Amino acid sequence: KWYNTQASSLLFWAKIQRTKQRRTLPAMQKTKKHEIHILHEMREVVGDIKSYGYRDSRHDKLLKQTYGASRGRRSTVGFTATRNPTYHAYNSYVSYQDPDTEFITEAKRLMTAALDGYYEENKAYPTSVLVYRDGVGDSQLTTFVRQEINLYKEAFAAKNLDIKLTVIVVQKRVNLRLFARCPVNARQAQKCPIDPRKCRGRDAYHSPMAGTVVDNVITSAMLSDFYLVPSIAPPGATARPTRFVVLKDEMDLTKKPDDLQNMTNNLCYQYFNWPGPIRVPAAVMYAHKAAYLFGKHVTGNPNVGLVKNLFYL
Repeated sequence: KWYNTQASSLLFWAKIQRTKQRRTLPAMQKTKKHEIHILHEMREVVGDIKSYGYRDSRHDKLLKQTYGASRGRRSTVGFTATRNPTYHAYNSYVSYQDPDTEFITEAKRLMTAALDGYYEENKAYPTSVLVYRDGVGDSQLTTFVRQEINLYKEAFAAKNLDIKLTVIVVQKRVNLRLFARCPVNARQAQKCPIDPRKCRGRDAYHSPMAGTVVDNVITSAMLSDFYLVPSIAPPGATARPTRFVVLKDEMDLTKKPDDLQNMTNNLCYQYFNWPGPIRVPAAVMYAHKAAYLFGKHVTGNPNVGLVKNLFYL
């Protein structure tokens, strides 16, 4: 079945199950971002997770017309982290490093700042941290990302905290394309569940509906990963799935993969600058926006009073 919402057989680290299952997570394109049932559902999924960390980096050429002092080439790192249990308030941080450096050299300092920001808001440190790391290719998964994980651990140890850490790599540039068989063309239904207003059943295959997950057969045999199509494609275009690779999982989220995938899908609906879902979790886009602003147009660090505001939107 193309849309099997009851499937529970999933891929784990080095195990492939030879079945062809496509599962569709609930698409919530018509719901508001602050509706309480979404937050309740996320609370049930993530349990005692208290903080998220997200990263993105940008590499620029020599810029002479930026706001502030002129500078040469360098890489800009954007880092955003939630500071409340409902996962909709973010602290934003920026750091600079040598040009063309993908490894986040100040990962320890940024994680420490995120922990302090959470403590300031809640008077307690988080018990679990979930990191969505953007901008990592397949050849880099086992190198600097694992080095960053060690820096995260050093930040926890410096404060004598026993925090469970889960790191998920987000890959947007994938060559894979997913197609679903049109039930109208196959004469299995009178209306297409993907786009009943525009689909007339002329094409045998088209892009899958929002929330489609593929987590076996075509996934990695060595890593725990899955493909997610969080949003529908524009007219005449093909939906591009996003790949999520779980590199470290001390919170045992991969033991309940449906919950992990559902939570990731929900986070794609919480980007405040767009009324529908985006291809990545919202805070990944926030980190990208911060890195773009300070890597392209502004020099220096943001004012301390702006840390708690999404001023770059």
